[in-house]
Amino acid sequence: MITVEIARQHLKLTTTLEDANFTPFIPDALERYLRPFLGDTVIDNLWDVYNSAEDTELTEQQIEDYTALLAKVQPPLARFTFLVAAPSLDINVGQQGFTTAGSGNLVPASEARVKRFTESIERLGWDGVETLLRYLFANKDKFTPWTASDAYKAFTRGFIRSAERFNSYADIDGSYLKFYRLNQSIALVETLQVEPLLGSELFAALKAENIAGTKTNVERVKAIDLTCKAIALLTMVAEDPTKYSVPANHIYNMLRDHLNANPTDFPELFPSGADSQRAPYSEYENDGEKGFFVFGG
Repeated sequence: MITVEIARQHLKLTTTLEDANFTPFIPDALERYLRPFLGDTVIDNLWDVYNSAEDTELTEQQIEDYTALLAKVQPPLARFTFLVAAPSLDINVGQQGFTTAGSGNLVPASEARVKRFTESIERLGWDGVETLLRYLFANKDKFTPWTASDAYKAFTRGFIRSAERFNSYADIDGSYLKFYRLNQSIALVETLQVEPLLGSELFAALKAENIAGTKTNVERVKAIDLTCKAIALLTMVAEDPTKYSVPANHIYNMLRDHLNANPTDFPELFPSGADSQRAPYSEYENDGEKGFFVFGG
């Protein structure tokens, strides 16, 4: 999917580095760093475009679309391939066993310099993944195999289905990569704190309305917005409890009070004649004030 020549556009590589010492590490880099974000079918299509496969089932427009996507994939793939290959670049294996090329007039870089260099390459690689994800989400209609994949569903399985929306409630710099890395925490918040408050039936109903963009009932629309805001803020408590504990507690209680104040709009939670429901308690210690902020009750 890349060559050393392509990699040189994104890395500082000498002209002595040959494809044979670099390209064997591309599959490992692809598997480790990019397949979780792209999915199997997208990667297969990218290989077809890169290899100009004659038996590809892609249309001319799809080939054009995947060619543009390949240009977004190659920068991070080049950098991550280098990271995978780096420990082996100065070692050869043959009949003489393990050998290394003479340095000639070159002076080996210090361990500290190598560490700074590889850390910089890794940061640039992840920056490239962020650019790639933004491109995919902005052009998702062009890549239906991606939106049907588990890679895409990892971003959209919850109430909050985009980094932009999460960022509107809690600051993650609008990063899709940060949003992806918060997925497990988001899922735990939904399961352990929000669903017990809404009840399973209302939780599922509001989630479906959120996905569909249903806006026929203003109180349910407000509940969806408060639910998303509560999920984002509760998730961020683990990241920065000092900043997020108080607003998370406030929004959670606003959601609870909104449900209790409008029982007829939420029949899934309040069957006819039923008393208002209360969520289980959840406590967050505020070290700064030596107090507890309690959810529910």
